[in-house]
Amino acid sequence: MADKNLIGSEIRDELGLIRTQELLAARKMMAASNFYRANDFGFSKNAKETFEIGTKMKYYQMLSGFYRQFQPDVIITRFPPDERAGHGHHTASAILAQKLLT
Repeated sequence: MADKNLIGSEIRDELGLIRTQELLAARKMMAASNFYRANDFGFSKNAKETFEIGTKMKYYQMLSGFYRQFQPDVIITRFPPDERAGHGHHTASAILAQKLLT
């Protein structure tokens, strides 16, 4: 799948803005907090691209800080750490979750 937004013509930063607003609205509806502070840059094709744009170390440091702060007994990932995840953000999140536990 190429850089594509099925809702409109927005890609990269413009799509990231839309997705961020959706996230914030969902969190508000659920009375939940959003601790994740990475910029959503829209669609990425694979984890390598996600890590190159956002830097893997930055994401890992952010997630490991949350892990130390909350000390969860269980981490559940929604996606597998490979291409079956569908796109780069999903794959990258699973890769980082596994890294936290090793």
